[in-house]
Amino acid sequence: MFRKPLAEVTSDDIDALIARGAQEDRTLEFKKTLSTRDGAPDTWMSGQGKIGNTAKKDITKELIAFANTAGGTLILGIDEDGDARARGVVCVPNCRELADRLGASITASVDPPLTSLEVLGIERDGLDGVVVFRVPPSHAAPHRDKDERECYLRIGDKSVPMTMRQVQDLCVAKARENDSIRDVIEQRRNAFVIEQPSNAWVSDSENVSYPVTLCGLRSSAYPLDRVSIDEITSLRRYELKIPSLSRVVDTTGRTANFSPGEFPIWRPMLRGLRSIDKPDEHDQIVHSMRYDGLIDSTYVSQQRLFSSPTKFGLPYPKIQWFFHSH
Repeated sequence: MFRKPLAEVTSDDIDALIARGAQEDRTLEFKKTLSTRDGAPDTWMSGQGKIGNTAKKDITKELIAFANTAGGTLILGIDEDGDARARGVVCVPNCRELADRLGASITASVDPPLTSLEVLGIERDGLDGVVVFRVPPSHAAPHRDKDERECYLRIGDKSVPMTMRQVQDLCVAKARENDSIRDVIEQRRNAFVIEQPSNAWVSDSENVSYPVTLCGLRSSAYPLDRVSIDEITSLRRYELKIPSLSRVVDTTGRTANFSPGEFPIWRPMLRGLRSIDKPDEHDQIVHSMRYDGLIDSTYVSQQRLFSSPTKFGLPYPKIQWFFHSH
C-alpha cells in the first residue's frame, strides 16, 4: 500500500490514497470509526478515554486475517463509498494515543503474537487523525484470537473464520516454508568459503616477508515483508538497512570502518539483483537479492594488515570483526 516505512507515512500520503480512490481488497481494509454492537459511538469516540471490546476485537480479527494470508494494511478513520473505495477522512480522537493503546491490546490478544505488527497515528486536526496498522504475512501463522479462539483468513476484501481443514493446511504449508528457509540458509552457510591465496606475501623494510590474510563475512536472511524485485529493478534504488563493520588489528589497535552506501545501486543478475560497493581498493561489499526474497550481504577484505614484526615473528595477523547495527 505505502511503498515506504510506516514511520515515514504522512497526512499527504493519506490524501493521495483518497485522491486515487483506493479500494479495499485482499491486503487493504478501511474503517470509518471504532465499531460497536449497538451502533452507538464507541466510548473512545465520545471522549471517555476507553476503547470498547467490540472495536478491539474487530480490528484484531482483520489483522489476524492479514497475517494468516498475504499481509495487509488497515486504516482507521477512512470513509468509503458503495464500492469500498476511499472517499474521505473522518478523524478519530487522540489518534496517537489510540494507536499506542490498540497496538498493545492487539499484541496481547493474538496467539502467537504478531511480532511484526506496526501501528501509527497520523494527526490531521490537532490531536485527531487516522490510525494505520500494517502487518506482513507471518512465518508463525496460523494466528488466532486468544479470547475467541478463532483463526481468520482474508478472502477478497473480507476476513472470515478459518475451517479446521484450512488451519491444518496452513500449518503444513508454513512448516514446509520454514523448513525450506532453514535449508537455504544452511546451504548458504556451508557454501561460503574464501580461499587463502598461496602466493600473497608482503615484505617490510628489512625484506622480512609476511603472508597476507584474506578475511570475509556473509549474512543471509529472508525479509519479514514482501520485497518486489520488479519495483527495485525499475527504481534501481532500495534502502537496505544493514550493520556497519569495523576491522580491528589487535597488535596495533588500529581500526577501519567497513560500511556500504546508504542506498545500494541494484543491477540485474540471474534470477535477482546485485549491488557491489568498494569502500577502498582492498575491500568489497556485495549485496544480492534473489527472486524468492533471499538477501545476502558479503564482506570481503584483502587489506594488507599484518602484525608488526618482532624477533620472535608473528607470521599471521590476528583480526577481530565487530558488527554495529543501525
